[in-house]
Amino acid sequence: MKQYDIDVSEHPSDYYLFEPRFLVGTIQLALTVIEETHNFSQAHTGDRTMDRDLQYKPARAWLTIDQVLKIIQAGYPASLVNEQDSLQMYVYIQNHLDTAMRFLSGSMHHVKAPLDDLLALDKLADMVFVHARIQMGKDDTAPEGMIAGLSLSGMGENSIFKAAATKSLDQQAAASEDDGYPKRKPYAAQLMDLIHNGIEAGTYQL
Repeated sequence: MKQYDIDVSEHPSDYYLFEPRFLVGTIQLALTVIEETHNFSQAHTGDRTMDRDLQYKPARAWLTIDQVLKIIQAGYPASLVNEQDSLQMYVYIQNHLDTAMRFLSGSMHHVKAPLDDLLALDKLADMVFVHARIQMGKDDTAPEGMIAGLSLSGMGENSIFKAAATKSLDQQAAASEDDGYPKRKPYAAQLMDLIHNGIEAGTYQL
């Protein structure tokens, strides 16, 4: 499978969530939520106040998509230092979501599937797509099958999630309805149905 000259056919879809790394801007404290914390230097001055302040100091690190998601879920800021990376990140995320949903569709595999993780990943796809869609070009040049989108605001070192936070997703979708860029249809509703049905049947727990 190849999208926008980004090849995702060499490895299973989950490989691209855990192996490729992106230069991400965050704060020093956010890096403590990542398992490989020992890879990131933590400054200690002996002064508790200064050490606390240093925890909120801007930091950069090469992180995987899985690590970025962990940081966001913990409530910390994250930004792509290189805005051009948003397209590659989006393709990796969407490829995994498409693969997972094909696997889950019309089957009982969802009983043990990490549906809540897929739901969080789908939300991340929405956030990244705000920026990635601009690189995809107008609809007449975009490959067939790319479906949903939001308007772009804030790039570069601005949070890749800030655009989605400034206006509601519905407001952004309406504003971008006729802008000619690709649009994305989230999997959130389908995933919520699977979660709801599984909880009701007693076969799934969050």
